[in-house]
Amino acid sequence: MDTKNNNLDDYIDWSGYGVDALSAKEVKENLIKPKESVVEFDDSIDWDIYDEPSVVETLSSKAPPIHPIQSLDDAVKIIMSNIKKVKGSRRGKGWYQKKKTDKKTGKVYKQWKFRKQFTHEGKKYRIDCDSHAEFKQRKEQIIKEADLLTDDNSQDKQATYSEAFKYYLNAEDIELKTKKRRTSFFKTWIEPRLGKEIVYTTTNKQIETFFESIKEEANNKPGLKNPPQAVYEAYKVLNAFFNFSINELNRRYILKNPISPYVKKWVNKNVTKYKATKINDKNSINESEVRMLMGYVIGKIYEIVYHWMAFHGMRGSEALAIHWDDIDFENNRVHVFQQTARNSEGKIYIKKRTKNLKKRYVPLDNATRELLLQTPMNEREGLVFVRPDGSIDTQDAFHKRVHLPILKELGLIENERESSPNDSYLRKQHALRKFFSSWKTQNGESVTDVSAWIGDKISTTQDYYMKQIESENNKLKTNSSFSSFYEESEKTHLRLVV
Repeated sequence: MDTKNNNLDDYIDWSGYGVDALSAKEVKENLIKPKESVVEFDDSIDWDIYDEPSVVETLSSKAPPIHPIQSLDDAVKIIMSNIKKVKGSRRGKGWYQKKKTDKKTGKVYKQWKFRKQFTHEGKKYRIDCDSHAEFKQRKEQIIKEADLLTDDNSQDKQATYSEAFKYYLNAEDIELKTKKRRTSFFKTWIEPRLGKEIVYTTTNKQIETFFESIKEEANNKPGLKNPPQAVYEAYKVLNAFFNFSINELNRRYILKNPISPYVKKWVNKNVTKYKATKINDKNSINESEVRMLMGYVIGKIYEIVYHWMAFHGMRGSEALAIHWDDIDFENNRVHVFQQTARNSEGKIYIKKRTKNLKKRYVPLDNATRELLLQTPMNEREGLVFVRPDGSIDTQDAFHKRVHLPILKELGLIENERESSPNDSYLRKQHALRKFFSSWKTQNGESVTDVSAWIGDKISTTQDYYMKQIESENNKLKTNSSFSSFYEESEKTHLRLVV
């Protein structure tokens, strides 16, 4: 029903009708009968404009009593029969139907929603809600929040993305690596498009156009291995900036995150779709290469780090943060709940959390237990592994300083600095973590247990951590322990060094 406002007069042709004593309450109660058309009609009317003593005065003033209404049923019948029939929604302007699915029954049904736009201080806002009352409430809240930005910080209202983002990077306490990554993506993808734009006036449509342009450029950019990933990274950086500005800086630059749920869903869908096409690329790990690597590190100071990654599925940052107190020899398990990190000032420290906040216990492998027990009791203090100078190590530094030179020496990669198509899968940082997941599941362990041990979701474990292991002997082993594997690695090592 197309109407300019929610006035009852817009729905009824009053000419030729008169009424007797009918109260506003009685008319309304009779219009809210459990009939679809009646309920829809009632939802389209703002009944607050009709006050007591009665609606009779309103009705009577419109026409002489040519056809007096004798009963409430007559009143309802006349009102409903004279509703103006127009094309479009039966509920009026701004109403639309949205399909919903009942999670229990699976049935699809339609739900009425209301959408309306308004302008405040030159900025447009669009609200999607369930009723007029909710629209009014949310409108008042938006205006109230907008007024929080007083004249004292009116300068922040005019801040551009380049200015605001610079302040944001210096204000948020983030790791140096994260700061560099966000700065890089901002300069590459965000600043060329939004750098001179005012943050405060950013709209949903502007953000949608922004991501569309990134997707188009990424797809046409030569040498870019993963175009959707560029879109996803730009989304993460921009989303973090908006949330920090709203939550931590008390809406200093913007009142509401302009990245709509639609854009978020669109970005994730594109990334997921792209990953699905690439998920089987080089989808196997060569067992002989892992044996060669584990044989090479025997007796080295960093041998225990490779045990944590290959035999316990730890991330490199987690393996470097294991303390002797985290190892439970009595119950044969190790507690994983922290990682090494580098802050924005470049200082390395122990962060009391893992990447996805999951604390977990991992069964202590027999081969690793034997290695740890070789350390005298009086030396079992602090971190299990530290650098020769006694300092804490980080995952990136260990990967570049230790891991890549080993692979180069073993002939598994061609160059330490640049990757090559002929490089071993072990070049990747999480390759040994994926080997652990694959080895355990292919030797009888459940995906549920393996997911708990590596601290990730079951779906992630199945999609990204379970690889096919290339082996000369494809028979499954009844014991998933790495003890026998490690013994064969030792023989491989001895054969290599002779």
